Amino acid sequence: MREDIDIVREAVALHLEVDVHGIHAEQNLRRDLGLTALALVLIALDLEDIETLSIPFEPLNDVDTVADLAQLVSQSRANAVRAHFMVSPH
Repeated sequence: MREDIDIVREAVALHLEVDVHGIHAEQNLRRDLGLTALALVLIALDLEDIETLSIPFEPLNDVDTVADLAQLVSQSRANAVRAHFMVSPH
């Protein structure tokens, strides 16, 4: 299973049409990579498709680095797993 940071690095690189080796965890998405709020939403949508999960858009406002976005993906994955195993009361 691939690490979330690697999945996010690949999605960002694909969006920017650059080599994945040029994308690093500590890079600031806006300042270093020049991504806009819209670009982050588009990348999140791509990640949702790739990983079959739901990423909330509101927390994207607080995402600064590639690592932050990977953490949001990890949290979204954990939430999906918890939701899958929750049993509704009868």
